Amino acid sequence: MKHSFCYLKSIISNYSTQELMEYNNSQRGVLTYVLSILAILSLIVFAFNPSFESELEPYIIGSVFIAVLVMFYRLTIKVNNERIRVSFGIGLIAFNVKPDIVLSTEIIKTKLWWGIGIRLTPHDWLYNVSTGPALLIKYEKNELAKKLFVGTNQSEKLQEAIHANFHS
Repeated sequence: MKHSFCYLKSIISNYSTQELMEYNNSQRGVLTYVLSILAILSLIVFAFNPSFESELEPYIIGSVFIAVLVMFYRLTIKVNNERIRVSFGIGLIAFNVKPDIVLSTEIIKTKLWWGIGIRLTPHDWLYNVSTGPALLIKYEKNELAKKLFVGTNQSEKLQEAIHANFHS
């Protein structure tokens, strides 16, 4: 009897782990690269221009652009059966969502004027590094309804992973 129970438990655990789907995607922010490199190059020209009187300002401004580049050069989205993690760049800016249940997901085409980075849109706060499709995730945590709006170049795959891991 004990053996058949262990066998049944093994079948159930194998079935439930097969449904889970891990997802990991990093998307590079091409516009962030281009604008930061152009800004840094123009500041280098100013720094070596003999008619430019200030010596410190180009280096300070250049350092700010390098910091922005390091913090926002990519967007990484990871989904497993415990959480949804969204992080920018090297991970200093990151959001971990541990939903009890995902209520719904919706693929939305972002508008060009919504911009890139962390932006407030008509749907909610948008986290992205490029324009294009985004996934609006409505979930419940501690009986409170919440939203996460993430730009991704793999919106359908992200949607599948979230449904596989968080729908009851």
